Amino acid sequence: KTNLKADMDKTRLIFDNATEIAGNKEIGILSLTDLDKTRQLSIVCERNVALEIDKRKSPEPVNDNLLPEVLVKLLTKNTNSIFEILITDIVDGQYKVYVFNADTLDYTPIRASDAVLLSMVADIPIFISETLMRQQSVEYTGKKTGVTVPINAISIPMLEESLKKAIDSENYEMASKLRDEINKRKKDS
Repeated sequence: KTNLKADMDKTRLIFDNATEIAGNKEIGILSLTDLDKTRQLSIVCERNVALEIDKRKSPEPVNDNLLPEVLVKLLTKNTNSIFEILITDIVDGQYKVYVFNADTLDYTPIRASDAVLLSMVADIPIFISETLMRQQSVEYTGKKTGVTVPINAISIPMLEESLKKAIDSENYEMASKLRDEINKRKKDS
């Protein structure tokens, strides 16, 4: 198991927006910022998760009988525990994220995009280690388009798809960077 500490030096994150990746309607980007809105972290997600998050940001009320809301109701009825979501690392294009119980010190891994949805539904704060935030974040500009995603935050299948698109569009410089990242990860595994 990962050495997970709730008292690690960490930065609180808040959800900012969800956008689609241009040219790929199946993949979205979730943008989270620090509380001061000076730095932005991007998380790649599947379209269905981005749609679920958009539902909860809509001015229309969300049906309280949807699965995430029902599970949160059940959880809050059966426990008084304090939970946090912690982003601790990134490995092979995937953030390592955990739901941490501050009372029992237990933790459970969760996909980063699902953690953002859980945070919104259950009002659970999201934190990231300060070191990882410095490495993975970019300056926050407030733009809803043109989001920067670090190449190490993209899974190999997504990198391979992006490589094909870069070659098709004759963007050979980008294709070279993507190919190098794919080869590096395959060599390291």
